[in-house]
Amino acid sequence: MKHTLSIMDSSGDRKTQWDENDPASMEEARQLFDAIRASGGQVFYEQKDGVGGGRVKEFDPKANMIGVPLLIGG
Repeated sequence: MKHTLSIMDSSGDRKTQWDENDPASMEEARQLFDAIRASGGQVFYEQKDGVGGGRVKEFDPKANMIGVPLLIGG
């Protein structure tokens, strides 16, 4: 089954997909997740019909997630 990490940043909305049965695609998504968190960003579970949501602290290969990098105004 495919899952998605949507990243909302200055480039717009980009998506990374992985399949639980494909270790290479899952590792690529995990590295992106880790990079967002390491730079101070947050990752959230995607809500479905108003249910779910919440902050993700560790990569969840069975979830759809939304990543928001640290935003700095100026």
